[in-house]
Amino acid sequence: MQNTVVLYSEDPSFFEREDTHFNRRGVDVFGAMNLNDLNGLIAALPVKLVIARGTPAGLPEPALRTRLGTSPQLLVLGSSKDDPLTLQSYDHTPGSTVICEPYGCRIVETTQTLLAIPVRHYVRMLVQLHTEGGGFGYCQNVSLTGMLIELKRQLTVGTEFPISFMLPNIPGMVHVTARVARHASSLRDAHRYGLHFLDVTPEGHERLTQIDRLSTQ
Repeated sequence: MQNTVVLYSEDPSFFEREDTHFNRRGVDVFGAMNLNDLNGLIAALPVKLVIARGTPAGLPEPALRTRLGTSPQLLVLGSSKDDPLTLQSYDHTPGSTVICEPYGCRIVETTQTLLAIPVRHYVRMLVQLHTEGGGFGYCQNVSLTGMLIELKRQLTVGTEFPISFMLPNIPGMVHVTARVARHASSLRDAHRYGLHFLDVTPEGHERLTQIDRLSTQ
């Protein structure tokens, strides 16, 4: 089952700096800047983990649970700006974890533990879309069966088209036909799409197998 993570922060720059930590095998990452956005994502998606920069809206853990009406795991990245008692309400509640500055690699390690998945090396590469009008996007996660891509233009779910991309440190271009399987608007004036590969050449399959092996080491 696909893991879904929501990053929560009122500062948009948080998503630019931090979402690279959470793009890994089997994880979709979304962003929320307020409680309404967070609640909407949790209502629409099977969110397994919320990672918040500070205590969301300054609420203690019981009050936040009441507002959300659900119980995903919570990881709070605390700082000196947060009220110590409020942080304690998360740290002392089952299903919630607090990490205080300096975070270092503990964010990745804790997320890996909470989601019970292996770390996948971050992959960001340029992808060419052979659609009407052409275009390019950035791949954020790739596997043998598909990829998560971010681009400025809009695509329609269900659309099929060829794409081309080159994997890091692996010679040769990969050419596949992809179908738009899902879509979610990003907070960076862009769109994220989950693409499912419909057909892959034998050469492309071998290259994807190589990146899949490297990414799980």
